[in-house]
Amino acid sequence: MSDLPSPDAYLNATINDADFTHQRPFEQEVYACEFVDCEFLGADLRQIAFVDCTFRGCNLAMVKLAGARLQGVRFVDCKLMGVSFFEVSDFGFSVGFEGSNLNYASMRSLNLRQTSFVRCSLQESDLYEADLRQASFEESDVAGVSWERANLEGADLRGALNLVLDPAKSRTRGMKVRLEQLPGLVSRFGLKIEG
Repeated sequence: MSDLPSPDAYLNATINDADFTHQRPFEQEVYACEFVDCEFLGADLRQIAFVDCTFRGCNLAMVKLAGARLQGVRFVDCKLMGVSFFEVSDFGFSVGFEGSNLNYASMRSLNLRQTSFVRCSLQESDLYEADLRQASFEESDVAGVSWERANLEGADLRGALNLVLDPAKSRTRGMKVRLEQLPGLVSRFGLKIEG
């Protein structure tokens, strides 16, 4: 890992191979930065504003995000296991995920409207009461996700893998699924579907 950049480097910068493990690397704002292959394991990112930033190949498992602002933030090929996204500020909140591990993450009650999850793993993640209208789950593993009371109106779950969801416990009008996903939507009835 390389030496940590100076604090004034967190504007329009690319940070490679930095180790922020269990540290508080920033004090207030980070704008238009790209973090590549950085280690953030257990880092304290509370109350920090990240605007138009990309995290690529970073380990952000168990980061502390209470009050953090994530606006226009992309996570590509990142580890985000166990992250409590529900604690972030809702001001300007907008994120996108690609090829990332979100197992055991909590996104309960978040506004994830139109959020893209592409080739992600969301196993055992908490999406309770999340607003997922027009969200998409392309090639994403959703085994064990908690969907209760989520708003999935217009969401595209055709690419979701291991989908099990009780439509009676969520808002699902206009939700898109494939025919072969129907058993995961009627499993609570104990039906055996044969084709």
